[in-house]
Amino acid sequence: MFTQEVLNGFQMIARMAAIEIPANDAGCRAFVGVYPPSKGKETLQWRVRRFEIPNELVDQYFGEDQLIDSQFIRLDTLEEVEQLIAKWGIDSAAFAAPWKNNWPL
Repeated sequence: MFTQEVLNGFQMIARMAAIEIPANDAGCRAFVGVYPPSKGKETLQWRVRRFEIPNELVDQYFGEDQLIDSQFIRLDTLEEVEQLIAKWGIDSAAFAAPWKNNWPL
């Protein structure tokens, strides 16, 4: 399960959470981000983003076309998000605020 800190971020300020995961390609870094619904932005679904990016682009401006194995999935419930993350073999308790793991987007 997500930590209480991450759940509070989702619920109180609609803040996303992210994690860096092992990349399939040695020349890349991989990330997963979870975006909660945001009533203020009229976004009613959870969104999960998974992608890899070449190491040399992490600290630079880059385009969507430079992401590798990019997936963007919309889900209706937090339970569905947790199931997807578990299916990918990721510990949801390891997610944190995006600035804590160099989230590049």
